Amino acid sequence: MSRPLFSVITIGLNDLEGLKETTASVLSQTESDFDWILIDGGSTDGSLEFLQGLNEPRADISSGKDGGIYPAMNRGLERATGQYVIFMNSGDAFADESVLRKAREAIEREKEPDFLYGHMFKQDQSGVRTLHPAYSHTRRAYGMFAGHASMFYRRDWIGAQRYDTSYRIAGDYEFTCRLLTQPTTIVALDFPVCVFVAGGVSQNQEKKGRAENWRVQTNILKVPFPQRATIRLGHLSTSFLRKVAPNLYKNLRKRTGKKVST
Repeated sequence: MSRPLFSVITIGLNDLEGLKETTASVLSQTESDFDWILIDGGSTDGSLEFLQGLNEPRADISSGKDGGIYPAMNRGLERATGQYVIFMNSGDAFADESVLRKAREAIEREKEPDFLYGHMFKQDQSGVRTLHPAYSHTRRAYGMFAGHASMFYRRDWIGAQRYDTSYRIAGDYEFTCRLLTQPTTIVALDFPVCVFVAGGVSQNQEKKGRAENWRVQTNILKVPFPQRATIRLGHLSTSFLRKVAPNLYKNLRKRTGKKVST
């Protein structure tokens, strides 16, 4: 039996409404050559029952306590059979129904690169989306350059590597930066890949996230201390501006983003 082109990996815990949004997005894809790995952390809100009632042959459902986000994502990698993996976790969604089709076209055109990444929409609690263009992967010393759900990893390129579960916030940043230290063929996609709903773990624990980013910049990227300090100061300034002058912050973001209504 041939491998599917994609494995879409979804992890979740007690987020039934978010899971429904993700499910609708995954099943709307016009590209059908994918399997769907669903890792439930032992939900008690009806999530598992919802998944079991889907009657979707591409769905591989697993449920049980797993120790958190990154252990769950590792479970997903273990089960993934696709040539490329993308994490579309509970509450996330594809930007539109053509994302996997356009990713396929890029993979074929670029002769099966190791890593692809694109833009993302960030959606606030009122449903307004803002386009956040990806930065170049060459700027990864400054932080995560694209949304994690906008990244496609070639499964054979990942190999036996897994998310470092000692991280609580920045494990996706560490994982991506570690992989990019290997010889790599990279494609920057020119379209939005995902919709990310604001207010997740990384945004709610900024201080810990910055500390873990510092760890990645030190141990994986080998960024010199003066540059790390400058990057940290920039992040602190941005965070301060967002808190004390949110309207000014939003106006500055408009220079690189475009609002659209859902």
